[in-house]
Amino acid sequence: MSRLVWLRFLLFVWSAAPLVWAADPPVWARTLERIGGWLDPAATHPPVVSCHLHLTEAQGLPAGFNGTQADLALQAPGHCRLGWGTNRTRIEFGRVEGRLWLWEPGSNLLYVATLDADSTGVRPTIGLPFSAAVLPWLSQACRWTDFADQVVAKQTCQVSRIWPHSAAREWFGASDFQATVWLRRNDGMPQAVQWREPERGVSVTVWPSTLKVEPAWGPERWQPVVSARAQTVRTTEASLRRRLPPVIGFLAIELGALNKAPER
Repeated sequence: MSRLVWLRFLLFVWSAAPLVWAADPPVWARTLERIGGWLDPAATHPPVVSCHLHLTEAQGLPAGFNGTQADLALQAPGHCRLGWGTNRTRIEFGRVEGRLWLWEPGSNLLYVATLDADSTGVRPTIGLPFSAAVLPWLSQACRWTDFADQVVAKQTCQVSRIWPHSAAREWFGASDFQATVWLRRNDGMPQAVQWREPERGVSVTVWPSTLKVEPAWGPERWQPVVSARAQTVRTTEASLRRRLPPVIGFLAIELGALNKAPER
């Protein structure tokens, strides 16, 4: 987060606090703080966070996203694994610090590349795109409504709908959004999340499952498991990115595992 954005955020919190401060953070804010702490690139011993994602709604995203399922594992700031598909159609992508790999079992090809740095020598960081210190203040920048509990996929969930305070949108110049979260009563973790941006025509619903938080993995678990006949192909980050299925490429960029493709 740039110094200017930091200053705007702190000024907003100071000016808006009398209007939106809550004595106790809402449940959704505490959950966000908990997950954000796991994904903090500045943490001393960040854990490995893994889960299975199922997109049941993908309006406004590229064709083919609706119904997509993917597996992911992250450890801030430099480790990531993503998997999509099954058996010989499965594609797996990984990042280990500055090294990228893409394993295509169907062709027995393992592509490896070096992650590019920007003009200042900085590579993208996996995890939160801003300091985790911001998270405890999010409830001051948002409004929310809590609804009656709902049973979702046999789990009793607290339901909350969150949207940015109008003053926050003005301060940051951000587009309007609306997030609905179904948080399990037994552990506070998300059963489902719906994100909407009306101005952009975006409406996405994601079901995370089999969420695990583990101590740091050994180096071998971040490497691809390839066949004895696998051939290694050395390539560039741009060429490797073009080979990724759109879903994996989108997730890799959003999670900070890859650089965004340059705009044409």
